[in-house]
Amino acid sequence: MSPIDVFRQIWNNDVMNLLLTSTNTYGAKLLNTNRPKTRNSRSREFKPITESELNKFLGLCILQGMIKVPIIRKLFSYNPFYYHPIFLHVLSGRRFEQILRCFNATPAVFDEQDRLHKVRSLLDLVKQNSNSVYSPCEALSLDESMLLFRGRLVFRQYIKNKKSKYGIKFYELTTHEGYILNLEIYHGRDRNQPKPGKTSKTEELVLRLLGPYLNKGHHVYMDNFYNSVSLSSKLLTYKTHSTGTLRVDRRSNPAVVINKKLRKAEHIWRKNKTLAYMSVSGRINGMYVR
Repeated sequence: MSPIDVFRQIWNNDVMNLLLTSTNTYGAKLLNTNRPKTRNSRSREFKPITESELNKFLGLCILQGMIKVPIIRKLFSYNPFYYHPIFLHVLSGRRFEQILRCFNATPAVFDEQDRLHKVRSLLDLVKQNSNSVYSPCEALSLDESMLLFRGRLVFRQYIKNKKSKYGIKFYELTTHEGYILNLEIYHGRDRNQPKPGKTSKTEELVLRLLGPYLNKGHHVYMDNFYNSVSLSSKLLTYKTHSTGTLRVDRRSNPAVVINKKLRKAEHIWRKNKTLAYMSVSGRINGMYVR
């Protein structure tokens, strides 16, 4: 298959129709606003975009990610420092900025209480298509990532240890090769959500991400933010193995492993019927489910 064929498997007609309808609807809405418009304003007139223009726009957006420019309009100039022949050949700078201003993925009917309602439908379609065209191997990885974003957003995060300190946080389930199988966007604390019972919020998050892949014999690797004794035991009931680091203050940790004082390069491990624990140099360094 060619790269465009693979792209079409995920960004299929359903995704393109959603983007096309939502963008044209939002462009018409902006046109009907009562804001004052100058003679040369981009919002003075809006010509509905076609599927061909949408394909060109998405292609330029992908190409733009590999080119560094101070402002987008420089991509469409003849300045020798920024000139690229593809951009002016495909779309005019004015039309590209107009499509970018109106680019939208909000469906006609949505839940206003959902903070992600503007991207929820697009996200669900892309995840569904990604899972339908690819079957993962045994090893899976669970971690979070940050998408750089410094704009105004109520659930924007700041994590000092990340390369992109400000941005949108994603919880991702991937293959060992980095192919994303499932993800959730952190959109802040939901005050209306009932308090968790026996299952913590972190465990619920892991079970949601692993939902389509439970009872299939997968082996998931994760860090100490997600991993716990109770979670590993629950995953084992779903025929899913797990390996990961473990925080010392987590409940149900074996006391003999935690309290043992080790010298440098020493280790200690214990095992029960299903779980094995290991501590290296006084820290719990891993847990493996048999």
